[in-house]
Order: sequence, then structure tokens, then C-alpha cells
Amino acid sequence: MKTALSLDPTEATMGTAGLARAGRERMASARKQRRAVRLLDEVAAIDASQARYILTPQNDWHSFVKRMGGGCAAMLRWKEQDETIPLPPHPHECWLLPTEDEAAARIAKLREPLVREGWKVLTAPEHVVQQLSNKARFREFAEARGLLAFLPTHYTSADAAVYPCVLKAAEGAYGQGTSIVQSKAAVLASTAGAAATGNEWLLQELVRGKLEYATSLLCRDGTLLDAITTRYEYAADEYVWPDVKEIRTRRTSSRDIIQSHKAVMASFLDGYDGFCNFNYKLREDGTPCIFEVNTRIGADLACDVPASWLRAFFQKLDT
Repeated sequence: MKTALSLDPTEATMGTAGLARAGRERMASARKQRRAVRLLDEVAAIDASQARYILTPQNDWHSFVKRMGGGCAAMLRWKEQDETIPLPPHPHECWLLPTEDEAAARIAKLREPLVREGWKVLTAPEHVVQQLSNKARFREFAEARGLLAFLPTHYTSADAAVYPCVLKAAEGAYGQGTSIVQSKAAVLASTAGAAATGNEWLLQELVRGKLEYATSLLCRDGTLLDAITTRYEYAADEYVWPDVKEIRTRRTSSRDIIQSHKAVMASFLDGYDGFCNFNYKLREDGTPCIFEVNTRIGADLACDVPASWLRAFFQKLDT
């Protein structure tokens, strides 16, 4: 004997399209539930007696947790699609800190509910985070403050550009969406369909030189609590990282940052709280030419500076 298919009473009156939509909604709900359970499991696995610095989302900085030592740091895969706000493993003792600009904006947006759940956060307002991290908004931000002299020359169109130059997506990290272009035709080919997708692109001067700098800063109320600069030397004058070979034996880190350079960076950070990272080269006259500001913990700090400096940097959060 055949068994009749059992439907929800509301589904029994639906057509094919309605049933398909209901099925997709059930699947989406199930995915949300699985993600919520996964977050709970992840937090439960963190050593609550030790962990104080929780970085999100999890990435490939495998050495970071070990370099922090003593089990005081951990990673959490809290992504944008996770609607659940995870509970801290140790309420009112754990810092929630971003490893991506998107996570920084999300923490800024959800600051109040995160604090209510017991997280410690140090973040600027969401619009400030987005002004700095979005490369198109960053240029507008610099222009409004009279700071364009510290950025690469901006080209308003492929016709106006001086080639070779740099084509850069407004959003992206770790070199994604950035390339050197040799001609107007290359620009048009790379940005074809941008209007349909809503993607923003920038054309900038190609700043040559083998030396590049990354300065990580910790700010509270616009005051710099700590800063470390790492200098990288590469085997080419024209490149987009990471598509270049680094001469690692010449990598150096320093806390002795030139005061005028620190003042330039501070001029971008009025009203900013939290970690940030400046990437730049130096002009022939020694002036910083800033490529971008990341509103998150930088890989230079997490992976490249001496471990004792890294730990001291994070401890400034509680001062």
C-alpha cells in the first residue's frame, strides 16, 4: 500500500514555486542552526581560564596563538553569515578583535549587543571604520582632511592615467583585487562589468621602490597607545604584494618610529579606537606615501614582529 505524502497544512495549498520557496527557507533555517551550534562548540573549546584575546574570523596565522603564549589567545570563525552573537568564554575578560576589515565593521556595528553579552571591544563608530578601510572612501576621507599629499596620485579615468599604474578594487585585503596595468585597454578589460556588479575600482600612481613599510598602531580616543613598524625589502621595484619575492634576511621591526611619520598617521586617526595598520612606501624626500589603512590587526604584527613586542602590544589593551 502506498503512503500519501505528508505536507504542512500551509504547504498543501502552495503551488510548485511556493513549495520550492518553503524548501529553501527550511534549508536556510537549518544552516543557521548548524552555524549557531558550531559557534557554541568553538567557544566551548577555548580554554576559558586562559584565553583573553579572541581573534575573528579564523585565518592562517598559525604562529600567532603560539607566539602569544600561555594559551591567552584563540581564533573564532565568526563570519558575516553567522547571525548568532557568540558568548565570550570568560565574560567581561575577553577581547573580541578583528583579523579582517569586514569583521572590524561588524564589531563596530554590533558593539552594544557584544558588550551586553560580556565581550570587551575597542572600536570606532562603524562609519569611521568604513571610511578608512574602503579604499574609495579612504581617498575621499583624505581629501576632506587635506591629506591627499600622503596618498598615491589618483587618476580619474583610464584616459587620464600615467602607465604603468595600479588598478585596485575598493574592497579587498592581502593584495586581492590589486594589479599593475600597462594600458587603457588593460583597465577596460579588467573592469568590464563593474557597473553591473556594483564593484568600485581606483586607478593610482605606481609608486616604485623595493622597500615597503607596515606600521601597526593601537589607538584609544585618537591617542596612540603603541606602534611598531616593520620594514620589508623585495626583489623588484615594481610589484603588487604578494606577487613578489621578499628578501627576508633584511626584514626589520622597530618601535623607534620617525616622529613626523607618526604624526602623519595620527592625522588620519582622529576619533579612531582600536587596532589599525598602515601600508606605505617613502618618497625620495622621506614623506610617507600611504597605500591603505587596514582597520584590523595586521599580519605584520601577528606574525613578523618579535614575540615579546607582540605580547606587550596586546597588553596595552588593558592599560
